[in-house]
Amino acid sequence: LVVRLKIDATDLEQVENIPVFTSSGSTVPLGQVAEINLVEGPAAIYRESLKRRIMVETNIRGRDLVGFVNEAQKVTGEIEKNLPPGYRTDWGGQFENFTRAKERLALVVPIALAIIFFMLIAAFGSIYYALGVFIVVPLAVSGGIIGLV
Repeated sequence: LVVRLKIDATDLEQVENIPVFTSSGSTVPLGQVAEINLVEGPAAIYRESLKRRIMVETNIRGRDLVGFVNEAQKVTGEIEKNLPPGYRTDWGGQFENFTRAKERLALVVPIALAIIFFMLIAAFGSIYYALGVFIVVPLAVSGGIIGLV
């Protein structure tokens, strides 16, 4: 039950006197139908797919993303093993984007290389020339990079 108050919510007597409707349509003070206590709790409860969610954020400026997450997963691994049923951890943000991009590239790059290979076969009319280009071009690129260093 969410209640928006214009009164000081820490004044329990004022909260107990808030009128609430009964099933018969009459009103009674909230203190007669509920026990009012002042307790500490979360400032907000966030939900995702109707399940409670707690988000921990960090800034890793100056560190590499994957190295940081791998290190953090080692530290939190034991905690994750002991989580009660229904609890889970997810790694989101930039790491989630990186993981999605890596999965997409793992599919797209081999397909692109296969298409290039078949185009080379069609252009040269020989599988041997196509294989020659496939072997020589990466070596030439790596040699060029080494030459620049």
